[in-house]
Amino acid sequence: MNEKRIPKIGLALSGASSRSGFHIGFLEVLNEHNIPIDYIAACSGGTIIAASYACGTLPELKQYLFKLNKDVVFSLLNRNGTKGGIYNLDKVEEQIRKFTGDKKFEEVRPLMGFVTVDIDKGEQVVLSMGDIAHAARISCTVPGVFEPVVWGNRTLVDGGLLSIVPCDVVRQAGMDIVIGVNIRAVEHIFLPYQVRIHRALKTLKKVFLVSYAERLWSTMAKSFEQMDIFDFFADVNLNESDFSNRQGLFSVLGKSLDLAIAAQNKKDKYDVFKDSDLLIRHEMKRGRQSYAVEQMQQNYEEGRKAALENIPQIRKLITNYEQTHESK
Repeated sequence: MNEKRIPKIGLALSGASSRSGFHIGFLEVLNEHNIPIDYIAACSGGTIIAASYACGTLPELKQYLFKLNKDVVFSLLNRNGTKGGIYNLDKVEEQIRKFTGDKKFEEVRPLMGFVTVDIDKGEQVVLSMGDIAHAARISCTVPGVFEPVVWGNRTLVDGGLLSIVPCDVVRQAGMDIVIGVNIRAVEHIFLPYQVRIHRALKTLKKVFLVSYAERLWSTMAKSFEQMDIFDFFADVNLNESDFSNRQGLFSVLGKSLDLAIAAQNKKDKYDVFKDSDLLIRHEMKRGRQSYAVEQMQQNYEEGRKAALENIPQIRKLITNYEQTHESK
C-alpha cells in the first residue's frame, strides 16, 4: 500500500512597516484553503503578524490595525533615555503583548523563529525560545531609529539587516516546502543613498576632512525620514540633533551600515532567496503622502489576492512532494 508523506510547510515573512497588513490577508487565505503551516520565520513587522497568528489572535489584530490613527501611533514612540537610537520600543512591546499574552514560543503552533542581528559580531541570531512579544520587539528594532536591545551578551537589532526574507531560517528548521513572501519597497533596511553617504563619511574621516563629514552626517539624518519604518509617521520631522544627541547612536549606525555593505558585497552568502521553493514578490507603494496606516485595508486585500493567485502553485508543490516521497 502506498502512503503519502505529508510535507512540512514553512513561511518566511518580510517586514514592511505599515504594509505588513498584507501578511494578514495572505495567512487568512491559506487557512481558508486548508494549507497547513508548520513553521514561520519572520523579521521586523512580519514578526507581529506571525506572533498574533500563532497565538490565535489574528482577527483581533486585524481590527486593531484597521482602526489605528495618527495619535495612537505617535503615542507608542518614546524618546526618553534612549541609547543608540532615537526612540525605544517599550510601549510597542506592551501593545504586542496584548495579542500574545505572556505566551512563549514553546507554547504555540506553528513553531516560529524571529530573526535578529548581533551588531557587534555581525551574526544572524534567530529567537525561537522564551517570550514572544519581547522577541518580536527586538526583531522590529531598526538600527539608528530604535534603541538596540541587549539579550544576554549580545546587542540585537532588526534581522532585516542581513535577511530581508528569512527563507534560509525556514529551510534550516527542517521544512520540506519553503514559501517566501517579500513585500518590502526596497531590498535592504538602509537605502542605497544612505550606504553611499556612510562610505563617503568613512573616507572623509580617514583623510581628516571632519567638516565635510559633519555636513554629510546632517544629510544622513535627513535621509532617515525616507526609510520604510517612517511610512507610519507621515508628520515625523527628524533633524541632526536627533542623531548627534543620542548616546551611542553613531556607533550603532556605523556598525549596522558596515554589515549592510558586507551583505551586499557577499550576495551569495546572504542570498536567502535561493532557499525558497516559491518566492512571492509583491511590490507595494510607499505611502507617507497620506498617513499609510489608512492604506491597511488595501494592503490586507492585496495579501488575500496574492494568496489566492498562488494557491494552485502551493498545491502543486505539495502534490509533487507527496508523489516524490511516496512510500510503499
